[in-house]
Amino acid sequence: GSRGFRQGNASLASPVARRTALAENQCHLETEDRLLQSVIDEAQRQAKNNISDFTPELTVLVEGAGYENVWLETQPMGGAMYAKRNLEVGLNNQLIFMGYQRSDGRLPGMISSLNHQSLKPDYEMLQGYYFPDPAWKIYFLIQQDKTYLSRLYDVLKAYDAYL
Repeated sequence: GSRGFRQGNASLASPVARRTALAENQCHLETEDRLLQSVIDEAQRQAKNNISDFTPELTVLVEGAGYENVWLETQPMGGAMYAKRNLEVGLNNQLIFMGYQRSDGRLPGMISSLNHQSLKPDYEMLQGYYFPDPAWKIYFLIQQDKTYLSRLYDVLKAYDAYL
């Protein structure tokens, strides 16, 4: 998906969208141990199967194992880890939560895709809060983009005030 998406009338375009391309990331794990290599290959296949076009403009890494949503508790971290393979997906896993922050500072606990056309944030669950660390790590992977950092600061400050 592209490096931006929309929520209502508000653009949630990535601050790095103005660049021609995000860095091409690669991660290769190889071993001569055939059994271990088969485990590595299967893990990489499963991770790739968890990449979902939530909308035509937004590709994210979902929870997986039959859970086709993104949760605040896990998917910012999952995105940051997967960013070594696909930086755009890793960034989107942060921006999706940042973009659906309510005006009172509340972040959604979960976001669902409705037929891969629109998004449905859920604010009923107050999920475990591990978002700041992976969102901070993404900052370094996107070449320390100051616009992203400023936006992240505002999101975290507003959520802290909400809590």
